[in-house]
Amino acid sequence: MKAALSPTLTLYIGARFLIWVLGVAVLLSGIILLADSVELLRRASPKPEATLRIILVMALFKLPSTAQEVMPFGLLAATLGCLTQLTRTSELIIVRVSGASIWQVLTPALILGLAIGLLRIGAFDPLSAAASDHFERMERRYIDNADPLVVASPTGIWLRQATTKDSYVLHAHAMTDNRPIFSGVTLLSFDSADHFIQRIDAETAELKDSAWVLQNVQITQPDKPAQHAAGVSVPAKLTFQQLLESFASARTLSFWQLPGFIAVLEASGLPSRAHRLKFQALLAMPLLFVGIILVAATFALRLPRFGGLPLAIGAGAMAGFLLYFLSSLAAAFGLNSSIPLALAAWGPAVITAILGITLLLYVEDG
Repeated sequence: MKAALSPTLTLYIGARFLIWVLGVAVLLSGIILLADSVELLRRASPKPEATLRIILVMALFKLPSTAQEVMPFGLLAATLGCLTQLTRTSELIIVRVSGASIWQVLTPALILGLAIGLLRIGAFDPLSAAASDHFERMERRYIDNADPLVVASPTGIWLRQATTKDSYVLHAHAMTDNRPIFSGVTLLSFDSADHFIQRIDAETAELKDSAWVLQNVQITQPDKPAQHAAGVSVPAKLTFQQLLESFASARTLSFWQLPGFIAVLEASGLPSRAHRLKFQALLAMPLLFVGIILVAATFALRLPRFGGLPLAIGAGAMAGFLLYFLSSLAAAFGLNSSIPLALAAWGPAVITAILGITLLLYVEDG
């Protein structure tokens, strides 16, 4: 019969694992911050208004989003490092000789992995979404100089575009079947001083060749009777694909905001597949983290017997890259509707957990 771990030993193993997780997180954050700063400096080199202070602030706002993308690799590295260190100091060997199973040894790490996954959903993701929103705003202002502003709301789709001479605000009730055709369109034109010029009401509008083609329109101007026209063309600064990409990206919306925004997109006829995929992937995150710890434990406990620490680290890194490839491939298939969204989001997590349990059972019984 396996001996149960004492509460003191359980807390000790959990504390060691937590220290490794925090250490790896700080190291990866520093590397990410440096790499992002260099990349932003390169992109902002022709922009004199993008000072070094602004670039550093942008890199800090981008850090949470990038950090959560590499969080699975950090958890894998922390598990490998913690268990390898416990093995080299003979602490893990003594615990195993005392009669404890590997499942008892890993229980503190698995509980912490589950807790980190829940915090990733409920706390870190909202922080990352808010920071990403600030970063994208600064990126549009200081680097990309993107002018059109597109917003999806419960009342429909809103777009604002400004030039040196005039500007306009366009509102559409809905989009038709993911095509560049919009119904119930109202366009308000203003001059450079924001004085009202005219209002155009159209039955439909099509975004075609960087222009809005409005059909069956009524034009209303100050102190003039309304005029009817078969069609009117208004210049646009963006294509249909750019318009779709201009809506709030999935990374700028937190787990708590996604359900409401998905409902808004679907009510407006806009594509919501990327947002629904993120929501499902976040739900699967705790299971994925538990599976990563199990897989990493297999390499940390088994491979040092055959090739030492370098082989264990190399095998763990290879497992991490395979996991990243599998997750990216599943996400790509999910976005283009090749596989169901639930399979794309939950598949990598379920496969990782099953693989980790299977390999660890082999290690324990072997």
